Amino acid sequence: MPCPDTSDSQGDRLSDADMSFQMNSDGHNSSGELIPMRKFPQSLLHRMIKRALNYVFSMIHKVAFGSFGSNSRINFPFWAKGKQSIFIGDNVHVWRFSRITAINPERGRRIITISDDCIIHPSIHISAVSSVHIGRSVLIAANCYITDHDHKWQDIDTPAIRNEFLIAQETRIGDHVWIGDGSMVLKGVSIGDNCIIGAGSVVTKSIPPFSLAVGNPARVLKTYDHDARAWIPVAPLSGSDLSKNKSD
Repeated sequence: MPCPDTSDSQGDRLSDADMSFQMNSDGHNSSGELIPMRKFPQSLLHRMIKRALNYVFSMIHKVAFGSFGSNSRINFPFWAKGKQSIFIGDNVHVWRFSRITAINPERGRRIITISDDCIIHPSIHISAVSSVHIGRSVLIAANCYITDHDHKWQDIDTPAIRNEFLIAQETRIGDHVWIGDGSMVLKGVSIGDNCIIGAGSVVTKSIPPFSLAVGNPARVLKTYDHDARAWIPVAPLSGSDLSKNKSD
């Protein structure tokens, strides 16, 4: 599931709304005409100004972040805390209104990793205290939330806003993953390589590689058969399996 090229010289692709993943109730892709995406036209002056700004900001980011790869950019406005523990690879494009927070940062300690060739659309929220690792060529649509922790909630006498303790477990997203608009990836989850997560999903348990998952909580609807070179539906859960799944 390749990620669109992020090079400035290529121009911006179509909006995240055009790229969000949609499925109907039985898990099939919405039918329709297959149309290739075209680049938005940009004047030479516009491209030169954008390249200059990207260069200036990348120099600033290289100093502030744990690492900031070549040809990567974060569009303003954005909010980032704990930059020294945020590591960003090459050819990464994070769109505007992103919020990325590394809690308890230390210089040289990786808390949030965004690997090479990722595209992250507007209004993303990534928050980590232990480790959130995003693999290569990952496409994340707008309004997604990715975390590795919960607030300690067991003490009813201390509201969450005053609770200074977090319950953390590493969250990992594999290579070539596509996460649809408005999805949440919660603590301790591992999403395997080449997975597709449908729009609006809440991923509470790990998803194996080459899976298509959707829902709240997200469950696998299809897996990719390499021999058949096709996405194959997964047998629906029986009543007993559903009860066990809920009890888990």
